[in-house]
Amino acid sequence: MEASRDRSSDSALVVYGLINFDSFDRIRSKAELIHAQDPSQFPSLQATAEFFGSLKPENRKGMAEMALIFNSLLKARVEKLSRDLNSDRLGLWYSEALAEMEFSGPDDLSKEDAWHPSLKGKEKISAALWRGAEPALEFLGVSTRGQIKELK
Repeated sequence: MEASRDRSSDSALVVYGLINFDSFDRIRSKAELIHAQDPSQFPSLQATAEFFGSLKPENRKGMAEMALIFNSLLKARVEKLSRDLNSDRLGLWYSEALAEMEFSGPDDLSKEDAWHPSLKGKEKISAALWRGAEPALEFLGVSTRGQIKELK
């Protein structure tokens, strides 16, 4: 950030909070029900839970709570850094765009493992990232009005 502050051109940095784990957990639970009825659906679902302990049902609530705490601390730190920057050439923002993003159903997840996003899920994440970047883009003189669509 020191190098950016001293540059002759404007720079912008956006720090994103962690994704909305409550929303993710809801659709992952739906994928688990689908898999229980038809094991050919989401065939690697159980393997991902074994590999990532946070995906196990008994750990999800704690993971969501930890993400909220982490996001709160991260936001406070970024806001403090932003105040301390004291620069007209460098902008720093915290974005809750991912933390506020809602998944709509299992089709937002990979049909293989219900962990990675599907193409539809990636489009939602991408739209959220762009929305979160809007203040930084405006700071840089880039207009995004009407260019970022809402994905349901």
